[in-house]
Amino acid sequence: MQRISKASIQSKVTFISRYLVIYGLLFIMIAIMTATSYSKTFLSSQTIENALKSFQSTEVLLAVMGREMPPLLQEYEEEVPDLSTSKFVVDALTDIRLGDARSLLGREIPGLDAYHTEILIAGEGTDYTTLPYESPPPDDFFSSAEDKKDTPPEEDTVPEEASVLIYHTHTWEAFLPNLSGATKPNEAVSHDETKNIVNVGAMLKEELLKYNIQSQHVKDNVATELKERNWSYPDSYKASREIATEALAKNDKVEYIFDLHRDSVDKKITTTTINGQPYARLFFIVGKENKFYEENLRFVTELNKKLNQEYPGISRGVFQKSKAQGNGLYNQDLSEKALLIEIGGYANNNEEIKKTVEAFAKVFSEMYKGDMEVNAQ
Repeated sequence: MQRISKASIQSKVTFISRYLVIYGLLFIMIAIMTATSYSKTFLSSQTIENALKSFQSTEVLLAVMGREMPPLLQEYEEEVPDLSTSKFVVDALTDIRLGDARSLLGREIPGLDAYHTEILIAGEGTDYTTLPYESPPPDDFFSSAEDKKDTPPEEDTVPEEASVLIYHTHTWEAFLPNLSGATKPNEAVSHDETKNIVNVGAMLKEELLKYNIQSQHVKDNVATELKERNWSYPDSYKASREIATEALAKNDKVEYIFDLHRDSVDKKITTTTINGQPYARLFFIVGKENKFYEENLRFVTELNKKLNQEYPGISRGVFQKSKAQGNGLYNQDLSEKALLIEIGGYANNNEEIKKTVEAFAKVFSEMYKGDMEVNAQ
């Protein structure tokens, strides 16, 4: 009869004890969350959410199964992490990732949490030192918002065939070259729609029309909306959602929704040269919390790829944000093809932005034509 060595028995006991601890902790966490569902007090924590997601990770499941089926580890060797029990438990229960200082320092240093933005597709030169940065306007900016309710909108009719909706959550985002006397990044704000991001929306509408793509451009001043409701900067997406929803109610043919912004990082990051010409670089944000996440991600992945193929380096990439890093939704649940597009930065000029808008419109029109051909079949 084959004798089982003491070392073998000890190894198996160690293995079993490790996973009893892991799944015991999981059981306790689920029990706590279930218990709170019967009361009016609900347990809500990003840390707990991340912990539960750790247990359902494909890589973790592969590692656990591979312990019992060694051939599985050989087949997926590159995809299976080194499952250290102590490291896994620390990651799951504290959301502190060993080897990633951002996960620890981000809790203690104000502003560092913004660098938790996840890079889904990195463009040329994109890493955690060149992440996008959202800069709120000065505190007194909203109090100076002009009341434009008595002024009829420049465009009071919606194109019947409009399939694209262009709007702006941060209508005040402007560009220093357009502003007299402004020199600092936080001074790149304006209510004047000829000098801020609204003008970029007007450029895009004009370019799309060259490809026979009708679009509806909503220019409502979100700063005014916030002021009237006594809301603050964090409520921007709530205000723009009302604006976008109202616009969509007027036209059920809209399929593509573009929320245009500009970034707040240095010009050396937001600018590139293509064929000897300066372009404002762009990038995309995908909200992790929206119900059309997968659809939006597929759409933006294809668009981003085509942009960089035709205009190498024009895109800084595709980034993902959850509620922990921002709004998390970004009104992208309004369509399966909803984009948050950041075009250029506070220091880019109209020439650089115009070239990028032209490039975007050209590439998008090619995808649009392809979609129309598919829908016609």
